[in-house]
Amino acid sequence: MKNVELTEETTSILRRAGCRVEIISYPPENRGIDIVAYRDIGKPLVIKVSEDLEEVSKAELEDLEKSGKAYSAVSLLIALRRGSSELEDDIIYEKRGVFAVTVRTLEKYLTKNEKPIVIYSRGGYYLKIDSKVFREKLREYGYTRGELAELLKVTKKTIYLYERGELLVPVDKGLILAELIGEDIFEDLDFANQQGIMYSEEITSDTPRDEIEEVLWELASKLNKLFLNFTRTPIDIAVKNNTMIIPITKAINTNGLLRSKIENAEKIADLVNAPLVVVKSLADIKHVKNAILKKTRG
Repeated sequence: MKNVELTEETTSILRRAGCRVEIISYPPENRGIDIVAYRDIGKPLVIKVSEDLEEVSKAELEDLEKSGKAYSAVSLLIALRRGSSELEDDIIYEKRGVFAVTVRTLEKYLTKNEKPIVIYSRGGYYLKIDSKVFREKLREYGYTRGELAELLKVTKKTIYLYERGELLVPVDKGLILAELIGEDIFEDLDFANQQGIMYSEEITSDTPRDEIEEVLWELASKLNKLFLNFTRTPIDIAVKNNTMIIPITKAINTNGLLRSKIENAEKIADLVNAPLVVVKSLADIKHVKNAILKKTRG
């Protein structure tokens, strides 16, 4: 299945699930985002589609992950295989901090609210403990951390981290736990909200790449706001904090594709209900400053 067919199938599923969907077509190749989708319930989605996970570049992944953080959306990869291995349904795959699922897994989640319980990460399969249920089960069955650690052949610290829900459990250890205290200790993985499935690094500002970005970076720093830049999306810069975001597109070096770039940038700006700011030169920065200052004062 070609990427275009996979994109069509993904958008069809999203629309059947009641999402408003927009296709992103800029840049023409190697995009960080292929689809944005809006939901009445839950976070919006920014999606990259690729037949093969191995063909998604580091730059594309970085832009996809940062876009999710910038726009308070869920970053998601839809794929069919990983190299020569087909992806399995009902399993979440993790690649450089971004979750990947099959179209069938996405369909089950959106239309039947069926969530996977297994995640593939760092070369292994894992489960996530429901810390509240786990603690209750330990009391019910009378196991101490030391006793459970000995049965699982792990340290007491590992059991403590399981108890706090701060460490994923390898499937082989999970099967032992299920036999000892029950299968209901494992959480469904809500990958389209991504709340607490894996440890998430604190987001930090990027380094400016040119004079325009230097001015915006300095302004963002003074106002204690994040400055994020992108290489593979139609939006080049996002300045944000917890209450506002300014998406910015630079109208330079577009190789005759400026109209396409702006149209696609507006689709992403709509995701956060924010007006797109277009910068043609350093002289336009004053308008961006005014927009940021206005948002800040508001």
